[in-house]
Amino acid sequence: MKRQLLVFLMIMVAAPAFSQAPDRRELVKNIRKGNKAYAKGRYEEADVSYRRAIDASPASFDAIYNLANTEYKQEKFEDAGKRYSSIIGSTEDKIKKAEAYHNLGNTFLSEEKYKESIEAYKNALKLSPNDMETKSNLAYAQKKLEDQDGDGGGGGDNDENQDPKDNPENSQDPNQDPKGEQENPQNPNQDPKNDQQGQQQQPKLSPQEAQQLLEAIQADEREAQEKAKKEKVKAVGRQNTEKNW
Repeated sequence: MKRQLLVFLMIMVAAPAFSQAPDRRELVKNIRKGNKAYAKGRYEEADVSYRRAIDASPASFDAIYNLANTEYKQEKFEDAGKRYSSIIGSTEDKIKKAEAYHNLGNTFLSEEKYKESIEAYKNALKLSPNDMETKSNLAYAQKKLEDQDGDGGGGGDNDENQDPKDNPENSQDPNQDPKGEQENPQNPNQDPKNDQQGQQQQPKLSPQEAQQLLEAIQADEREAQEKAKKEKVKAVGRQNTEKNW
């Protein structure tokens, strides 16, 4: 009886592993299928495959991330942004987090939400400080915000307020393609940042210019924080010197 019970328990323990194997195969199969379609620019087809991958594994970072990329390419920026946001806290991988933040910044930039895009790019740089692509995009977003504030937030047909994706001749246009898909089986050694058919536009800001602008932004932030601290100290001092009647 003891031997039979032991065998039964071993079968019961092993059963979940066997039941999970088909889901894993379905996940990988559909991610690969989606990647092939994405690489050929067939984003609707890729969209379907990534959704099937999510059905097989609802918590898969790679499947959700890849679906967000296809939504971005289809200009469904709000949907893409929500997906990037939903997976940032689901992984401890700093590179994946940084890429999700970077792409989230791109969605905000495409929607002309410059403050939000700046915050997303800064979060990406906290995780990947040497990423020049993110630095360039941050500098571009900061410039667009300054231009917007200078024009009173107006829109219109002015080229300065035009979405960079609609103005390829803009000399300040950064690379706005989403960072590449995850679990790419066709070329596992390929840099995921450049896995967008080799046709993405390179940033026009030089690395030195982007770094200088980033440092200026950070200096302004530090100055604002110091000013806020001094004001707080002054307020506390005034409270302490008031007489109690």
